[in-house]
Amino acid sequence: KQWYQRRVAITAGDEGKTCHYIHPFDSPVVWDGHSTLIHEVVGQLASAGYEEPGAVVTCVGGGGLLAGIAHGMKHVHWDHVPIVAMETYGADSFNKAVKAGKVVKLDEITSCAKTLGKNYDMGF
Repeated sequence: KQWYQRRVAITAGDEGKTCHYIHPFDSPVVWDGHSTLIHEVVGQLASAGYEEPGAVVTCVGGGGLLAGIAHGMKHVHWDHVPIVAMETYGADSFNKAVKAGKVVKLDEITSCAKTLGKNYDMGF
């Protein structure tokens, strides 16, 4: 719940100010930034004599990094390359959301890393 409380405090009274709140994972701006990782991988693979990977392995929490990687892979025409996303047990909101076909709320985050899962209404 701390993350949500901080978001509310940060965004309260934003109107008319020159600062902007950028969501840490649910933002096309963030996805575009993360997509540049794939362009770096393209260059590194090419210098090693490879055209593309057999798969891309990443972690997933809120989904921003995963969305950016998928966006970058589409941009370089690697749509057919599998993405393997791993998530922390006990904070597996992404896995449960995929299985449910919708955004879900965890009853409890049992991982010691409490900020990796979603168990509250984020307000948007």
